[in-house]
Amino acid sequence: QGRDVMAIPGSIYQKKSIGTNKIINESSAHLVNNVEDILFILGINKKKTHIPNISHPDQKIIFETLQTTPLSRSQLIKKTNLPPENINAALTELEIENHINKNKIGNYYISY
Repeated sequence: QGRDVMAIPGSIYQKKSIGTNKIINESSAHLVNNVEDILFILGINKKKTHIPNISHPDQKIIFETLQTTPLSRSQLIKKTNLPPENINAALTELEIENHINKNKIGNYYISY
C-alpha cells in the first residue's frame, strides 16, 4: 500500500517466526539485520551513488534496480523480469567490474 515494510528474520525453529520469515521470502518485506539496513531502506544518510558507464542493457537494469535496496538473485529476477541466465551473466560481470557486491546473506548491493 505504498509503504516500505521491514522484517527481522526469526529462528526457523520458532513458530512465532513463520510470518516474518514468510513475508521476507515472498519479497513483501525488506530484510533487516541491523540499524544500517533500516537507514538505507529509508534513505537516511544515504551516500550519493556514483553512476558508472555501463553499456550492457541487462547490467544497466540490474544496477538501477539495486539503487534503492540490496536484493537477492530471485528478487532481481522478479523485479526486472529478466531471464535467470541473463541475470546470472549480468551479476557476474557487475561483480567482476566491482560495481556490485554480495552481502553475507546473499543480497546484491552497489559497491560504492
